[in-house]
Amino acid sequence: MIFLTNVSLLNNADNNTSLNIVAGIKLQTGVTDAVNQEGEKAEVTLQPGSGSTDFIFSASYSQNILSLPSLSGSTFSAFPVSVNINYKVNNKGTDDYRFGNELFLHLSTAYRFIEKAALLLQVNAKFQDKADVGLTGEPQENTGGKWVYVSPGLKFYLTETFSVYSYLQLPVYQNVNGIQQVAPYNLQFSIQHEINLFD
Repeated sequence: MIFLTNVSLLNNADNNTSLNIVAGIKLQTGVTDAVNQEGEKAEVTLQPGSGSTDFIFSASYSQNILSLPSLSGSTFSAFPVSVNINYKVNNKGTDDYRFGNELFLHLSTAYRFIEKAALLLQVNAKFQDKADVGLTGEPQENTGGKWVYVSPGLKFYLTETFSVYSYLQLPVYQNVNGIQQVAPYNLQFSIQHEINLFD
C-alpha cells in the first residue's frame, strides 16, 4: 500500500504549465510467504511483497508545447510534454534483505486524437543499486542494473473524472549485474479517478 502527498509549486493555466513535488511511503502490506507447488517458500526476490517500509520522492514538470488538430479536424488537442524524476529509498524487509535504491526517469506525451481517447508515449529509464542481501545468502553480484524502455499506450476517457489506460513497455537497453531474469516486455493497466476535495 502506497500513500502519496502532492505539493504544487507552479500551476499556470494560461500556458498549461505545472511543477509538482511528491513525497510518499510504501507500507509492508505485500505477501511475503508465498510458496511454490511443492510447498517451499519462494525466495525473497520472488515474493510479491518485500516486507519493507520504503520512502518515495518525486518531482514532475509538464507544459503544453503546441496544439494539434484531432482526427475530426473540428477541435484541437494539447500536445503536452512531461518530465518526471522519482527516487525510491528501500529499507530492510524480509530476512533483512534490502533491495537497492531506485531512480526512475520518465519523459512522456499524449495526443487526444478523438474526444474519448488519446495516444500515449513514454520513454522510461530505471537505475537500481545493488541489494544488501541480509540473511538470505543470495549473491549480491546478481542485483542492480540499468534499464531503458519505450512505452506506447492508449487512454480512454470514460467520464470527465474517470479514465483507463494501458502501456506496452518495450526494452531498448538493459544492462543488469550478473545473472538476472529480464522480461521481453511489460504490460501495464491502470484506472484513474480524480476527486477534488476542496471544490
